[in-house]
Formats: sequence, C-alpha cells, structure tokens
Amino acid sequence: ATVFEKSLQRIAAWRRNGLPDLGLAVNVSPRQLERPEFVRDVIRQLAEHDLPPDALEMEITENVLIEDVDLAVERVHELRRAGIRVSIDDFGTRYSSLGYLQRLPVNTIKIDQSFVRHLSHSRTSSPIVSAVVAIARAFAFDLVAEGVEVQGDLTALRALGCDKMQGYYFRAPESAESLT
Repeated sequence: ATVFEKSLQRIAAWRRNGLPDLGLAVNVSPRQLERPEFVRDVIRQLAEHDLPPDALEMEITENVLIEDVDLAVERVHELRRAGIRVSIDDFGTRYSSLGYLQRLPVNTIKIDQSFVRHLSHSRTSSPIVSAVVAIARAFAFDLVAEGVEVQGDLTALRALGCDKMQGYYFRAPESAESLT
C-alpha cells in the first residue's frame, strides 16, 4: 500500500473510533496531476475507505501551477466537483499570479512560513501578509498562516486579520502511533 492509502486507512480507523471530524491534507506533485486518472483514483480510494470527499484536502504548491496552469485548473475543478477540498500551499513563494486565483476554485490559501516567522520583528513581511489576507477575503478563501512559532507572530497575524494558523507554537508534530 502507498503512503496515501495507509494514511486513508488510519484516518478511517480514527473516524470509526470517535474522531469524526478528522481529515487528511496531502501534497500533490506535478507528476500526480499530469495523470488523467488521478482524480478518479483518489475518489475510488476514498470510497474504499468509506471516507467522505471533504475528509481530504489536496495541497497544491504554486510551482505545480506554473508547470501547466491549464491542466492544474482542470484537475482542481475535478477535485472540487468531487467534493474534495483544495488549498494552495506556500502561497507567495514562487511566481504568484493573481490571474490563476480567478480560475481556481480552491478553498484555502496558506501563507508560507517565510512570511510568518519573525513577523512581529519584520518591516517587510507585514505588508505581504496584509496583502494576502486581503486577497483571501476578496476571493472568499480560507486563509491559514503556516509556521507560527512565537506569541509575537500570533499576535501580529491576528492584528492583520488572520485567524487560522498552524505551527510549533500550538503543538509539535506527533507520530500517528502517539495518537492511538
């Protein structure tokens, strides 16, 4: 079984054991998106594990979008039609094009940790984060700030209007075994 299949098995087991809202976020590579059967295979695997489509979030980095925007847009539409959540990961680190945001029915954009770390001490990161917050609001996307490690950054993000965050400030990653 692939790592993806093992992850779906684990999520399904946790959901059966009382964690119904638990979901899985998976990074998608350009090679995966190129496969015509990619979305069909994902849907099939969700069904095999009796998981609803919204239990899965596919994270696409901007470099995936750069390689073949038209194909990426097509695949994102297929994923969304199937009910699978889609996010743009590491937003702002590559060649960000606001044009693709108009074409992509994504749910979430994730602000890269390079803009979040030391936000409370950086004069250059704050305007970038502020602009991304405005973009997320304008497109009605959810927004997640990655890499929050200290209280100062948390406070700065909240002041800029970002209310969803992840990082070591909240909790260090844990192994799946420690959660069972």
